[in-house]
Amino acid sequence: MAAPTEVTFAAGIFKENVASSNVAEPGVTISSGVCEDLINISPTCEPKTFGFLVGPASWEERDIFIVNCAVHTRSKSNTLVQDLRETIQLLPAGFDVCGVYCISPAVTSESALVKESRKILTLGIEDVLQGKNFLVCHLDKGNPLVTEDTVHLCNVQDNEVVRVKVHRAQEDSLSFEDSLIFRLRPRLQLRFENVHLPDKCQEKIAIEIEDLQDRLQSNAAVFHIQNSSVLLSNQSENDSSLSTLNTEGLTCADLLNYIDDEEEGSNSGSKKKKKSRSEDPVGVNVLFQVTGDLDTGIGCAPIIHYEHKDFELVELDLPLDVLVLISQRMPLQQIVPVLVEGLCRQLDAMHRCICKHKQAGNKFIVPRPYHFRHPGSDTLLTVVYPDGITEDSLQPMRSSLHKLFNIPADRPVFRRANALVFPSDQVWDGCLKNTHIGLPDPGVKDGHIYTVQGTYSYHHYMQDHFDDDKWGCAYRSLQTLISWFRLQGYTDVPIPTHRQIQQALVDIGDKEPSFVGSRKWIGSTEVSYCLDHLLGVQSKIMFVSSGADLGNKGRELAHHFQTQGTPVMIGGGVLAHTILGVDFSEVTGELKFLILDPHYTGGEDLRIIQEKGWCGWKTTDFWDKNAYYNLCLPQRPKTY
Repeated sequence: MAAPTEVTFAAGIFKENVASSNVAEPGVTISSGVCEDLINISPTCEPKTFGFLVGPASWEERDIFIVNCAVHTRSKSNTLVQDLRETIQLLPAGFDVCGVYCISPAVTSESALVKESRKILTLGIEDVLQGKNFLVCHLDKGNPLVTEDTVHLCNVQDNEVVRVKVHRAQEDSLSFEDSLIFRLRPRLQLRFENVHLPDKCQEKIAIEIEDLQDRLQSNAAVFHIQNSSVLLSNQSENDSSLSTLNTEGLTCADLLNYIDDEEEGSNSGSKKKKKSRSEDPVGVNVLFQVTGDLDTGIGCAPIIHYEHKDFELVELDLPLDVLVLISQRMPLQQIVPVLVEGLCRQLDAMHRCICKHKQAGNKFIVPRPYHFRHPGSDTLLTVVYPDGITEDSLQPMRSSLHKLFNIPADRPVFRRANALVFPSDQVWDGCLKNTHIGLPDPGVKDGHIYTVQGTYSYHHYMQDHFDDDKWGCAYRSLQTLISWFRLQGYTDVPIPTHRQIQQALVDIGDKEPSFVGSRKWIGSTEVSYCLDHLLGVQSKIMFVSSGADLGNKGRELAHHFQTQGTPVMIGGGVLAHTILGVDFSEVTGELKFLILDPHYTGGEDLRIIQEKGWCGWKTTDFWDKNAYYNLCLPQRPKTY
């Protein structure tokens, strides 16, 4: 099989014969990560394994980028359409399933590949695609490399199949820096009759969901860009009376010129100081016109059907939370249909969640969306979970998501605690998070930095209105360790108080009952006992004979942060600290430690904490050369 090509391309809609020299050569840019994933995918059924190729929707009908792939996990090919619909519902609007891959015994001839491509389209996916160009990637089970001989572009409407050239790109060339994220959070109400017959009830829910979608797609829907006076409507270009902005010639990037920073206010439709880019999406309100003529057809007298009967009315508030990810270069005239598509996708996902998780006694759950980042590609995904269901009960659903996106099942990704939190959603809980971010480079020559993976909160003396000065440093370090497991979704156990930590040690028989309520120290071994008892987390204990010997532990600590990524508690003499990372040189052996110091007694001021060294890089001289040290290295549980 030919080696992967590195050819850039121009692509379009292809209606001519592939042999014609006048046809513009189509092509696909596919990320290196997807290429590796396709090689490592385990077959899910014989003789063929199907899956989906995911990327930004091609509004220009020109460039096709593949940034992710998903695995068709069911054994029968006739469920391909169902998996396709459910995969699309997980994607933000502006992203789409751009193609199907098929891993099977080698198909050698060009005519056979074309025939196989057309056969895939007969499985029913053309009903979902609605006339889009679609990739079909055939991979040899024995050598699944993506090459110019394996990928074809199918035009669904014209039934044309054209070979495309493949450009394998590095991850950074497929970044989302050129994209804008819009966020819509309307609360729509679902009202239907509970007929106590599952099939009939689901039919009524489906009708009401379709009515909501029709309303969003109608001319009555208006979209207000938050912190501006810009209204965008779904009306035609010739009848845009509800829009406050002439969108002709404007791109989505131009929209930022009309958005004020929140503190500046917004009181006119003229151009404002351009909103600075941040991690927060652009907020969009959904409004509905309630007066005036909504239709331009011939007027008619209304017909009212009135039926008097007793029935049970179900009213569910649907807390939609929709993300839309689009290019800044997209013409602004095209944005409203994409916003509507995102809302309709999530209504479909909520519909499926309501019907799947109906509770006993004819009670209906509230479906709630959560946003996640794919750990390999940074692609945004939205999962709708039922309210009131425990994480243990949702384990089969998370398992299917891990299989769908070929994510290892050794760490949580889709637990609700893993959900993406935008800056505007963050709730202050009294503790700073990730205080090491923003520190200057430690400057180890030929060094490599290995740090904690994920998020932790900084716990130190005198927090929570509790005076533990001069004795509670190891307790605070343990609280930081537990915060890491909470924030990564491994547990929902609350951060324990000093008294609860002492009680845990009494419960396992390590301490006498009089220990509870005392001001006695604990060390690394007690910290490991508490992690095991409270969280079920195992730890390794590293014994170091002196502070000077810690300089020889760089390779072991680097390996820990690479493979486990958990913060490390270290105790020696009468002091305890938390190690958040190391800067280690394999060449010279030089080592620096990223230290979080629990002995800080001040307020939650990040500038002071970093400038005064309460969180900072330390040399080996930081440690007492005459004291021995024990390190507690928590091991990441292999669970999801």
